[in-house]
Amino acid sequence: MRRFYSPPDRINEGQVILSLEETRHLRDVLRLRVGDEASVFDGLGREFLTTVEKISKKDAVLAVAGEIEPASSESPLDITLAAAILPGEKYEITVQKAVEL
Repeated sequence: MRRFYSPPDRINEGQVILSLEETRHLRDVLRLRVGDEASVFDGLGREFLTTVEKISKKDAVLAVAGEIEPASSESPLDITLAAAILPGEKYEITVQKAVEL
């Protein structure tokens, strides 16, 4: 399911009004249409199941069907990394890239 960000002040009374950037992404990149489902999160830990009601050049209006459990930011995978101790800066780069995983 597609996810969009909307500030809390744009989520009210069962509707979400997406910003110009999010609307362009919804309309031109993902090519969603009226009736399609998407989830919207507000950056405060809340996420909503929505349905696209209206799409225009400047904004998109989505109807809130209900609040859902936010997606987890943690990966369900466990990673074990084994690396040889390398001389100098190479080891630092290895540690840096391992942290980025």
